[in-house]
Amino acid sequence: MNSVRQLQATATVSNPIDLFFSVSSTLSNPATGQIITNVVDCSTVSFRSPATAVPNTRVQLCDVAGFCVANTSPDVFQFLLDQINATAPVTEDDDCSKNQPCICPSCAEGIGQELMCAASFGLQVNIFIRGLVTNPTTPLPNYVLAVRDCLVFLGNAPINPTEICVFSLCAITGFTVPPQTIPAPTI
Repeated sequence: MNSVRQLQATATVSNPIDLFFSVSSTLSNPATGQIITNVVDCSTVSFRSPATAVPNTRVQLCDVAGFCVANTSPDVFQFLLDQINATAPVTEDDDCSKNQPCICPSCAEGIGQELMCAASFGLQVNIFIRGLVTNPTTPLPNYVLAVRDCLVFLGNAPINPTEICVFSLCAITGFTVPPQTIPAPTI
């Protein structure tokens, strides 16, 4: 989150993201078109819409399930593509990640392994996020692009996506594999 905040603060365009929450509240879920303005003491995140001059919302960081970004936010989108294609673990430039390594419970690690398996076959999956009721007419991106450091990266296409979502494995309650034809291997 802090890396995204830094990109949004230094970019020449606003690079808004859609934030998803893992708890029910009076906030819209997702909160669309947001700019992260602060990550405080590894505990809260502040954000605002691009039209608002000051942050108008703050939530507990542990209640943020993840976020989505379209390729219309070029700096954040490219950053996520770089993270997906990197061979090294995902890292943050803040003390939160340095002092508190990912400690997903075994059930979250298990769902991450299952999602990696689905990715290896190029399967579409329907992801269930804690606190989010998905609308079948506007589903989340449903191809697993990578699973790294307690995060799952999803795209709206297995190759050359135009939308990427990043969710904490701890916020994923499950997934289904809809009926589909498994793509033929390319040699």
